[in-house]
Amino acid sequence: MRQFPVQALTVKRITIPKSISCFLRFNITSNLLNTFNLFRYRARYAHIIDLDNVANQMKPPFCSDDEWSSITSVTQKSTELPRHVEDQLGFYLKEFDIKKIRASYKSYTTTTPFTDLDEYTRRVFDYFLFCLENRPEYFSQRPANESTFRARFIEPIIEPFVFIFKDLMDLTWGEISSTSSATRRNFQLAEGKRRRIGSKADGIGSLVSIDDKELLIFELSGAPTRLPVRHSVDDKIKLDECLVDVLNNLLEEFKECSFELAKNLKVFGFQTEGFNCTISVSEIVGRGIYCRRTLSRFCLPTRVQDLYYLYDLFRTMFSFRNELAASLDIIQELKIAKTRKLKVDDPVGDYMLRLPPS
Repeated sequence: MRQFPVQALTVKRITIPKSISCFLRFNITSNLLNTFNLFRYRARYAHIIDLDNVANQMKPPFCSDDEWSSITSVTQKSTELPRHVEDQLGFYLKEFDIKKIRASYKSYTTTTPFTDLDEYTRRVFDYFLFCLENRPEYFSQRPANESTFRARFIEPIIEPFVFIFKDLMDLTWGEISSTSSATRRNFQLAEGKRRRIGSKADGIGSLVSIDDKELLIFELSGAPTRLPVRHSVDDKIKLDECLVDVLNNLLEEFKECSFELAKNLKVFGFQTEGFNCTISVSEIVGRGIYCRRTLSRFCLPTRVQDLYYLYDLFRTMFSFRNELAASLDIIQELKIAKTRKLKVDDPVGDYMLRLPPS
């Protein structure tokens, strides 16, 4: 067997200068420490999963593969317009002549008394019809600011809708601060520090029965004449984060209750982008994991031929009504569970995490 002299091996060894060796050792240690700190940082704060864009979502470090698969495999339920509402709209829109539409509206009758849904349909339809009859040029003109846009298009849809839930919800309009967001921003505030306000919203729906806790947030992303490219994207991020604060603020009231019950509670966001409206839903699905998804979308009508958009508008609003009613029922069940003070193995308080400071 051939023997190599020791000197030859020594000559071929790559000698790394001490300065480079220290540099590499420092960088490897630093990278490992940063990775560890990032893991700890992510594990401390809430994660928002956008179920509309699952392919681009990152799995939280504390979420198992099975749990992640269960979360992301949820399918969107399709919603249908109630048959009696569809028939009503079909009766009104047989012809696209404004006078004939008004005549059809006046002559519409049913053999049974109008339900809340029928009354809502008639009221909203009458509003758009009235505007297109009397001031079509003004109505189709794009609003220059958000307050005009809200008064002309959003309030006439939302105000009668909330009336369906008589004495259960209050609405506040304008550039107002979210108390849920403020609660998170001032969490563990040091003594003597000035309290911070919450993120601004264009409207808030709050629950009368639970100290005006927020349940619905409105974000109007600029009037249609002034719609910056990034504004609606930034508003969506702000709205999604605000809804996590809203949900946590509600769940704080019932943190000793079972997670299996509390996870059925949903909070809602309403965002506009030009004349396009989106209603989203947010819920907690695991420890520190909050999901948001689009419930439905619709476009606002600004011309007589756009009245067909009302099919999507009513389909969206009635789907929203069902989801909102279900959440209100869950709140009642949580109230009862809280009153009974039953001890549970998995309280929802163990699953709640806040968003990072902002």
